[in-house]
Amino acid sequence: REAARAGARAGPPPKRRGRAPTGDRGEVAARQATPAGPAPRLAGKQPEAKPTKAKRSEAKQTKAKQTEAKQTKAKQTEAKPTQAKQTEAKRPEAKPTKAKRSEAKQTEAKQPGAKQLAAKPTQAKQTEAKQTKAKQTEAKQTKAKQTEAKQLAAKQTDRRAGRARRAETISAQELVARGVPRPTIQGWLRQGVLDATDARGRYRVTPEARARLEGYGAR
Repeated sequence: REAARAGARAGPPPKRRGRAPTGDRGEVAARQATPAGPAPRLAGKQPEAKPTKAKRSEAKQTKAKQTEAKQTKAKQTEAKPTQAKQTEAKRPEAKPTKAKRSEAKQTEAKQPGAKQLAAKPTQAKQTEAKQTKAKQTEAKQTKAKQTEAKQLAAKQTDRRAGRARRAETISAQELVARGVPRPTIQGWLRQGVLDATDARGRYRVTPEARARLEGYGAR
């Protein structure tokens, strides 16, 4: 203790004269002389703290609201031109002024034949339509006459055919006169060579009967 007190009284030891230590020795001396303290912080960005669950949900809600706001704004922007068009369509047309009406009357008075010229094509169309209708009526009448003529010709043909059918009949006396015996006549009726008619003793001649009668005539 006495030595320490004596040293404190004497003061700090005298500094050595000469060059400062260089190289590794100087660095070691500097480190030894520098008091140890907290480690220095590294320069650069520090890692950010992770957001909590509440902050993440809040960020999602904010983002959803922003998106919804953008969509609403886009719809409003699209609706504006439509509203403008509807407003424009609703606006009544401007009525012509008194000066324009008088000018139109004067123009109409100067050109009195304009309406007549416009009416002429209509009259021409009406005349053409009447002519077309008359032609169609005439064609229908001609067709009806032709149909009537065909019907008359068909009736006349039927009458001639009926007369020819009537002429193709023969009586029993004529058959006997040609040499056909009465039992043979009855046999022809049963065989269908002769057809009976409504008149008694008169028969319709068939092609087969005609052929057989030719054979009797050859005899």
